[in-house]
Amino acid sequence: MRYNKVKPPVPQDDRRGCLCWDTNTYSRECCDGEYQSQGIGSITGDGLPLLECSLITLSGFAVAQDGTVTEPSTDIGTITQTSPSFFSIVDVDTERTLTVTIEAPSDYRNVGQTIECTTTATQVLTPTLSCSDITLTGFAVAEDGTITPPTTDIGTISSTSPASFDRVNVDTTQTLTVNITVPSGYYNVGDTLVCSTTAVQSASQTLACEDITISGFAVDENGVITQPTIDIGTFTSSPASFATVTVSTVQTLTLDITVPAGYYNTGDVLVCTTTATQPAYNVFDCTDVTISGFLVYASGNYNSAVISVNAGTIDSMTPASFGTVTTETTRTLSVDITVPAGYSNSGQTITCTTTSSQLPIIYFDQQTPAVSSYVAFEPILDSFNNTYAFCVYANDPVTSLSNAHALMEQVGNEIAGQGTTTGSTFTFNATSISFYSPSDVLLAKISGAGRFSYTTPDNLSSVPPTPYSSNASNWTSYKMVFTNGVISASGTAVLNPNQEMIIDNNQDQGYYWTIEEL
Repeated sequence: MRYNKVKPPVPQDDRRGCLCWDTNTYSRECCDGEYQSQGIGSITGDGLPLLECSLITLSGFAVAQDGTVTEPSTDIGTITQTSPSFFSIVDVDTERTLTVTIEAPSDYRNVGQTIECTTTATQVLTPTLSCSDITLTGFAVAEDGTITPPTTDIGTISSTSPASFDRVNVDTTQTLTVNITVPSGYYNVGDTLVCSTTAVQSASQTLACEDITISGFAVDENGVITQPTIDIGTFTSSPASFATVTVSTVQTLTLDITVPAGYYNTGDVLVCTTTATQPAYNVFDCTDVTISGFLVYASGNYNSAVISVNAGTIDSMTPASFGTVTTETTRTLSVDITVPAGYSNSGQTITCTTTSSQLPIIYFDQQTPAVSSYVAFEPILDSFNNTYAFCVYANDPVTSLSNAHALMEQVGNEIAGQGTTTGSTFTFNATSISFYSPSDVLLAKISGAGRFSYTTPDNLSSVPPTPYSSNASNWTSYKMVFTNGVISASGTAVLNPNQEMIIDNNQDQGYYWTIEEL
């Protein structure tokens, strides 16, 4: 048995260290089962250092002002975790500690295991916002107390108070309370700061009687008051009237004036006064005189010679005339009257007025004949038969009748106020038509019935003079005849007519019609 070559036991695994072939080094890697290897027992931890925090250098750790963490790096092992992940903001510079978990590498006895180490850094304080850090601009107070709110350079204004200020009667420094929400970036973020700002409010005027213009107050001889007007505020007055006086008397009117908005004393009632002289009761005025005879024609003229007064004498009248109108219009005439004897104002001139209604003129278009043609339009009175007519003459050829017919139908329609055709009859119903000369002489005033007829010519002897010829074959004529209802008229008979031309070859002679009664 002793000759059997049996290998002595040698280490076969890496639980022990073995001698390496080419060195004097023992290592677990050399335990391959050969004879030269010899175990040296367990080498766990043997020959390798234990990784500890004292062997590690951590660098780069930092904490920002807002608590953000910048993680460190390690010169040994691997960082697997850090804690905490961030820090809260602080209002003083504060040292912060970070716990770092590190895994040991293979050349340390505790390979694969982790250890916790720490490192520190200073976190810079976050400032606390206060009112002194904030600039408020733009705050203003108007005279009436209206506020222009301010703006802030930091944070948000959540509210202000008061909403407005009362008026003041001296320049006054006003204080506005401003609530400001602290923004991010400050230690007290979200808090509300109660700050303030000031502005000068200008004084409002205190209204007094001397600031108010009172005008127009008057008292007539009967004690009747003409109320004044004021430029500021509203008022009531007293007394309502004054008694008559025998001598001119200064009368005082008391006005209770309510102060309007815009003044310091708005709503107050000021007791102010104004004066006027009340004339003696025997003063001559317009109530003592009657003006008669004022009548305005449709032309706008009036006859000043027929205007009279029952007391005093007329000195002058204005205006001298009026223009024409298109609708019935009330005209006012101013009459300057010299006061007669027996009154306290005898010899003085007072101006009184009277009115009259002016009626519109009935206008009608004129017909323009062709060159070398003529058209005439005239009124003719037959006083024997109590009829009134006006005729159109034109030297149209008998077959066309264009100028005469066109003018007559148009005039007939306008005057009669209804359709008129050759041979038709018409009535004026409740209407009265008056025809005037250019000098406003009433030639005829017509109401009732009429007829519209024509002959060729109407009457050769009544054809107008030069430039019209007496060649009957070249003439046409139309005649509008008023058979009754001629209220008044002036003129000559048909057989010997006075040629009162309304239109003479398209030239207006100034005659006009107007409606005087409805």
